Amino acid sequence: MKLIRRITFSWALLILMGVVGEFTLRSLHRSRHKVLEARFPNRGQCFQLATNPDLLYVNTPNKDCGNNAQGYRDDPRTFDKPADTFRIVLIGDSVAVGDGIFDFRDRFGQVLERDLNETSPQPVEIVTLARTGYSSSQELIVLECEAFAYDPDLILWSYVLNDPAHPIYHDANGEIGKYFYTPKVHLFHFLATGLFGVKEKLADLSCPDEYHARIHCVYWPNVEALFGRLGRVADARDTPIVPIIHPVFEEGRDFANYSLTNLHEQLRALADDNQLPAIDLLDAYRPHHSDDLRQQLKVRFDPWHPNEKGHAIAADAIAQFLLDRRLFPAPPRYNHPHVPSQ
Repeated sequence: MKLIRRITFSWALLILMGVVGEFTLRSLHRSRHKVLEARFPNRGQCFQLATNPDLLYVNTPNKDCGNNAQGYRDDPRTFDKPADTFRIVLIGDSVAVGDGIFDFRDRFGQVLERDLNETSPQPVEIVTLARTGYSSSQELIVLECEAFAYDPDLILWSYVLNDPAHPIYHDANGEIGKYFYTPKVHLFHFLATGLFGVKEKLADLSCPDEYHARIHCVYWPNVEALFGRLGRVADARDTPIVPIIHPVFEEGRDFANYSLTNLHEQLRALADDNQLPAIDLLDAYRPHHSDDLRQQLKVRFDPWHPNEKGHAIAADAIAQFLLDRRLFPAPPRYNHPHVPSQ
């Protein structure tokens, strides 16, 4: 009887501790969310909770936010492809969205669309399916569940070197993710986050210190799985998928002494292994000083987002690549009207 009472007491104590822990974590979550609500009172006008929990959030269809009827920061698009139109779907995160670019017509997708139309024998349309903060896992859902509804002739996959980050455990979605993510059981989420961190620490003992190199080192199997999935989708759908590898801006470094060249080579080789024709923008950025291509923020150093000139150079490189690889029906000679050829 004493043993039974001890076991009962122990279970009762564990349950009580769990209830108290869950209550405490829920209270902390509500407090943090109130801070976010006060900081972003109009967040719900431009973003909303996704019906697919793996997406976490989507853009609200709202033209005042710059979002079209499908909930993307893009021109109005229809699912039905206009007759004789060559349609490209662009998938990505805030770089493809054009965060920090005052006029979204200056982002590389829009510049590319205009310039291809100047040389193409048929109309060209680039449908942008990109959302701020998305990681590869979320972008893959967009590819498989939305992209082919637009009947694309070609898909551009905008790959930024922070894309392997986990949407929740790495806080890859930033304050938008924090605003919309609510764990079903806070205690389980707390424990799962801790376990995730421990496993990552054990995995990165032999990995580089630099963030982008380390995250690729730790999660390289996930990156391999992503590129493998892109290759299989491209083959099954008979639609070319072209990864665009974006360099990052390194504080105190120029592209002449860029530290992630080997990572770019690994990603290009991985794309080749999966029959994916990849565009590495490092080659296009290298002749330029990084400070001339990155967004200059007063509060922090931004390693990811190019300015208008960076977007224009990216568009030039992408257009030339598509033409050189005969992935686009246009004359073989092409020069970007805004950026001198190197």
